[in-house]
Formats: sequence, structure tokens, C-alpha cells
Amino acid sequence: MKVAFCIRPNQYAGGDMVQALKTREYLLKLEKDIQIDVLDTPEKLDKSFDIAHIFNYSTEQITNEYFAKALEMNIPIVSSPIYWDYSYAQPSYPAYVWTKGFITKSIMRAGKMMNKLFTFIPLGRARVFSFSISSRFRKNIHYYIEKSRFILPNSMEEGKLCYLFSNYKDPSYKKIRVVLNGVDVSGVSILKKESFFSKYPIPENYILQVGRIEFAKNQINLVEAMMVKPEIPIVFLGYWDDNARYYLRMKSAAERRGNVYFVKNVPHDEVYSFIITQRLMYCCLLGSHQD
Repeated sequence: MKVAFCIRPNQYAGGDMVQALKTREYLLKLEKDIQIDVLDTPEKLDKSFDIAHIFNYSTEQITNEYFAKALEMNIPIVSSPIYWDYSYAQPSYPAYVWTKGFITKSIMRAGKMMNKLFTFIPLGRARVFSFSISSRFRKNIHYYIEKSRFILPNSMEEGKLCYLFSNYKDPSYKKIRVVLNGVDVSGVSILKKESFFSKYPIPENYILQVGRIEFAKNQINLVEAMMVKPEIPIVFLGYWDDNARYYLRMKSAAERRGNVYFVKNVPHDEVYSFIITQRLMYCCLLGSHQD
């Protein structure tokens, strides 16, 4: 059997890519008579594949292209949503952007009204207000569920959420097959303490937060909350865009506080060293470290 794992272009290794690559790695260990090719563009999908496994409902444009190409060639589709509802955070986003972090009750109310407005405007989920769930995005989820032979969420709650958003009328949820995310510690490179702190010049006994630096993950509030304890180091491990508005604001807050460290690129097998090399005061994992 030949399977295509269909993912977005590899700009940086987000959680959806890590899930796809680790799924492939362990499937190949369990089943020898299977070939799995990882595709990062729909143009690479052809009739030689027996199954198209499409990852991530939120990357609408490329996800739609994968579905269209697979259906055109009559390739059975399995999909992993990797989706959650972040619309609760949307009202505060324009307030944060337009007021430079100073959020008033009136702007929060305006944000909630915009959240409802953008539900009816045909924008995708990831547009100007990236947490809105537009009518078009709901239709897309319905389309993904309808055209998939099976849906592979990471929990039944995630699967039911997709059904709910899309108004997909199938109360039996017969397409859902839950595939739990695992924790892979095989082949982990645990650096010795001296080597670790030589390679990563950070202090000991820190607060660690792992995940892409972005508004939805709320890292700036950790910095603000710890202003009263500047003697405790904070380490952020994950990708960021140097020119992103949220990162620049967070960097400014980190400079005001001091004792905040950013580590951008770390080999996947060394992330574990940040957790066990020395005593952590607090650890929060948000997606993969490159996510």
C-alpha cells in the first residue's frame, strides 16, 4: 500500500507536521508492507497513491487543493483535523492590536460584535481576525468531513467539535477514529548539565514555556504576571517571526522585566534536555517546540 501524507509547505515545523512525521515513523515500524510519502504540495499527489491522508483543517487553501486533487483522481481520503475553536480569544485580539495592549470594556464589547459579524462575511478562518469562524470555514469543515472516509482527531471532543461547527448531520459519528497524540522519548538526546548550559546560555531553575510565540498562546501575560518576581528566569522555547507585532510587544515587555530568554531553534531530540537537565520551577508545553 502506498500512502500520501499531505501537509502544508515546510516553513517551520509546527505541531501538525510533527504529528504527521511521527505518525509516519511509527507506522513504518509497525507495518513493513506500506510506503508513506510526505507531500508538501498538491502537485505531488498522483494516481500511484492508494490513500491520501490530509492533515490540518485550518490551512484552508492548501487543504482544499489536496481534497480537490484526491477527489479528481478517486483516491480515498483520510483526514486529521488538528483543529480547535479559538473564537473565544478573537474579541480581545483587535483590542490588543489597536490599543497597544490596553483593553477597555467598550473595545471588548466591540470585539464581540465583530466576532459575530465575521461569522457571516466570507473570510477564511485565518485572515485578518484569525480566530473568527466564518460561514465559509464552517462549509469547508462540512466538506472535509463529507469527503473523508475516516476522520482521525486527537480526541473524541475534537471530532465532535468539527461535526458541530459544520452542522454535519451524523449523530453516530461513525467516521471518527480517535488517534491520541503520544509522547516520544526514544532516541532523545539528554545533554549533560555542563554541555547543556554551554550550548544554551540560560540560567538554572527557570520557568519554561514551549510553543510558537503568538497571541493565542498568551505568553505575554506570563511575562506581565512575573513582573513582581523578576529574580525568577523565564525561558521561551519556540519559533517566532522577528517582525510580528505580538513578538515585538512581548520582547518589549521582556526587556522591561529582564531575566527573560528566547531560544528559537532547537533540535527536536534536545527539547527534553530543557525539562530534565535541571530542576524546573514550572513547565508549560504548547504544541511542538517549533510550533
